[in-house]
Order: sequence, then C-alpha cells, then structure tokens
Amino acid sequence: MEGREKMNTTKRHIVFVCDVGMALSAMGAAVFRKKLQQAHIQATVTHCALRDLPTNVEVVVTQQPFVERVKQQVPTAQIVVVEQFLTSPAYDELIVAWR
Repeated sequence: MEGREKMNTTKRHIVFVCDVGMALSAMGAAVFRKKLQQAHIQATVTHCALRDLPTNVEVVVTQQPFVERVKQQVPTAQIVVVEQFLTSPAYDELIVAWR
C-alpha cells in the first residue's frame, strides 16, 4: 500500500458518556473519531447517556462527576476522564498508546 500509512486493525469500542448523552458527548465523540481516522486507527466511537451505557464497552470517556457510576455499570472498562469533551490531551495520549 504505497503512499498510505498502515491501518491499525485492532478494533476498539469507545463510548463517550455524559448525563443525558447529547451535545457535549456527541461533539467529543466526533472530535475523537476524526483524530482516530487521521491516525489510521479503527474504532467504533459512539456517545450515550449514562443510563444507556452498554456493558460490552472497552473504553469510556467521561467527566469526573460520572466516574463512580461508570465503574458500577462497566467495571471492566478503561475509564478516561476529561475536563472538556471538545479538547483533551487524553485523546492524543490514547492514540499514542494504541499505535
């Protein structure tokens, strides 16, 4: 595949979670999805309300007030805590770790 970077084929499921699962988590998911595409990393990136958090998710991105509830609902998930969904150094840190 000349001229293209190798695509990371490890498939991950990342869910952005906030209280109601609308504007902020949706925008954060869109920002992170774009970063993953630019890094050629395959992942399913969705967003939802905390009450709708799936139990089979690997990575949950959320804000500090929701961490304990996320741990209760999905104790095996990696939890990434961000201050703001739109800009977070944690996004770049995940990408570096997944390469």
